[in-house]
Amino acid sequence: MKTGDECSIELEQRMKTLQTVSEVGTIISSRLTLRELTGAVVDHLGKVLQNDRVNLVLYRPETRALEFIASFISGEVQTSEPEVYPLSDGMNSWIIKNRRPLLIRQDTVKECDALGIRHGGRPAKSWLGVPLVHNKKIIGVLSVESYAEPELYDDSSAEMLNLVAGQVAVAVENAKLYEATARREIEKQRLYFSLTHDLLGFVNPIFGFSELIKRLEPHEFGDKKDEISSAIAASADRINRFVEDILLYSKLESGKLEIFSEPVNIYKIIGQSLANFRP
Repeated sequence: MKTGDECSIELEQRMKTLQTVSEVGTIISSRLTLRELTGAVVDHLGKVLQNDRVNLVLYRPETRALEFIASFISGEVQTSEPEVYPLSDGMNSWIIKNRRPLLIRQDTVKECDALGIRHGGRPAKSWLGVPLVHNKKIIGVLSVESYAEPELYDDSSAEMLNLVAGQVAVAVENAKLYEATARREIEKQRLYFSLTHDLLGFVNPIFGFSELIKRLEPHEFGDKKDEISSAIAASADRINRFVEDILLYSKLESGKLEIFSEPVNIYKIIGQSLANFRP
């Protein structure tokens, strides 16, 4: 049976948890990029929980690497070029492999030795890390630590950090999608610029030959008539093939195109290119 003081402390902890989770939810809903999002989260947790350090680590399963994307250290947020380490036998790696929180109440070096975990970095008096899980996949770790105070974290701290980690995991994946979409838009703009440049390169020879036709008198055409008409037809054919290539590219992107290779006469292609620029 819990005493009145114990119930009061538990209620206070619950209220603090709900407030922190709510505040983190507000923070992540107003950030779009991964750097802004992670930086704001570690900053808030560092100040609210009075931690000496907060780390947000992303796990890259394709390379089995941990990427320290944002940290709160001694009152300052660091989101510069992320540090990358291979998945190993450290504390963050332990969480990734075991898919569950790790709570060290005091003396991280001694506790890590007891658990068979390699201790890296500065020893802490209290350490707590929880997995970031999205769609049943581990995507990272959220950890907090104190260098001076033992017993700073308990089961209620782990519960609160777990709730925050759930929000952060969803926000991180959304931020990744947003940034991937933004990159695709930039790539599209570059593609459009390249296509426009190439198309103008195909059209310009036709303008050149048309100007040549305007300048020549009828009696001056002579044997140039066939050369000019062939060059114009070749340029028009290149434009037609260029448009076909764009359509083929769209089919290729959608996975509906089979590719067959065949030898071509490169000297003929070079000859046509030179003829287009002679005017």
